Amino acid sequence: MYFYIKFYVMKLINNNPNRPYYTPEMKDKLLQFLIDNLNINRVYSLNKQPIKEFMDNMDWDLIDGLFWIFQKDGLIDKYALNFSTIDLILLPASVDFIAKGGYQMQAEIIDKQIELLRQQLKDLQKSKSWDKINTILETITHLKSLIQVAFIN
Repeated sequence: MYFYIKFYVMKLINNNPNRPYYTPEMKDKLLQFLIDNLNINRVYSLNKQPIKEFMDNMDWDLIDGLFWIFQKDGLIDKYALNFSTIDLILLPASVDFIAKGGYQMQAEIIDKQIELLRQQLKDLQKSKSWDKINTILETITHLKSLIQVAFIN
């Protein structure tokens, strides 16, 4: 059963084979850069080149995707891509989010949820209890929502 769940998780993450995968480390690195260099609740127009260099010359289309994820997650606002600059407002939620572990912490929580689910499935194989089945179904529902929040951006 664990393998079916893992397959489902990977299917959710990789539903488009051409879709780039943004690692939690990439997201945290860029978000931390913004926090270190900008004040919250101020409108900024930033040159794209220093950001690209900071992100190890990552393709700008991928960096742009990270900014859209940040906006969707409520960490920045008013994001706009121009020819050589970007406009944005860094929101207070970004500082709180990074202080609580950021995207890497989200990934760790999901890993722990998967491990918990795996253990519950092992226990279920032994006992075949309906109460445990309901608990596992609740965990799967919770895990699905975590995966969608963390990875389906």
